[in-house]
Amino acid sequence: MTTARSELGQFFTPRTVVRFALSLLGHSGAAVRGASVCDPACGSGEWLCAALEAGAQEALGMDCDPAMLRPWRKGGLADDPRAALAIADSLDPALRLAGRADLVLGNPPFGTQLAGATDLQLGRYAEHYRLPLPGRAPTAGPPPQALARLRRYPRELLFLERFVEICRPDGWIAIVLPEGVFSNRRWR
Repeated sequence: MTTARSELGQFFTPRTVVRFALSLLGHSGAAVRGASVCDPACGSGEWLCAALEAGAQEALGMDCDPAMLRPWRKGGLADDPRAALAIADSLDPALRLAGRADLVLGNPPFGTQLAGATDLQLGRYAEHYRLPLPGRAPTAGPPPQALARLRRYPRELLFLERFVEICRPDGWIAIVLPEGVFSNRRWR
């Protein structure tokens, strides 16, 4: 699916690219067959569908956009008993996802910030993720200026950390990220 929804930072990965990424994982030693997979920003579910077609045992997918219910149904993913799907903010630390999957796959939204997040959400993110928030006391929530800074924080960096958290220690990750994540000294 090549549909783009840039207002949410959504650019859906074409199935050929997803299959290529899965084949690279296989050539690198990852076993898709029998694996549990997770895509915490699954959009229409391309990564999950491809993993299930390749023999994954179970697939967990989340997306914060309720409009994804329709493509999940239309593509058959919503009816697949191996798939567990939810409309949810997968960045929310209240979702206990640590060590949940053998393979964490996906193309999380990027190029967007957390401007629409509530102070409560931002506070949860700040306490859970390893964010560079100067002035934050170890036992207190972030000060207002840190929350304002966090609103401009690149969402893809939170997703990168979440992918690592969801992956089992001996698992694998395939993630699409903008080049700037790797070339920006500050984010290394």
